[in-house]
Amino acid sequence: MVAVTDKEKGTRGGMTAFLIRRDTSGFSVSKTEVKMGIRGAVVSRLICTDCAVPESCVLGRVGDAFKVAMSCLDGGRIGIAAPSLGVA
Repeated sequence: MVAVTDKEKGTRGGMTAFLIRRDTSGFSVSKTEVKMGIRGAVVSRLICTDCAVPESCVLGRVGDAFKVAMSCLDGGRIGIAAPSLGVA
C-alpha cells in the first residue's frame, strides 16, 4: 500500500510504501472484482480508515514509494513481455 506521508512534498518524495497486516484495525478488503480476462489475478479494493501502521511495516525508506514501485515494475516487465510475445 502507498500513502502520502508528507503533504508538502505530495507525490514528489512525500509518498511511502507500507505492508499492512490484514488484521490491522481500520483495514478491510472489498469484494473480489469480476473481470473478463486474467482471472488468475484476484483484484479487490484495499480500504484503510484511520489505520495505525508501525514504522517496522515501511518498505524502503519514508518518502521512497516511487523508488519501491519502480523496482517492482522492473521485475514485472519480463512477466508482461513473455505473454505479449505469445499473443503476437
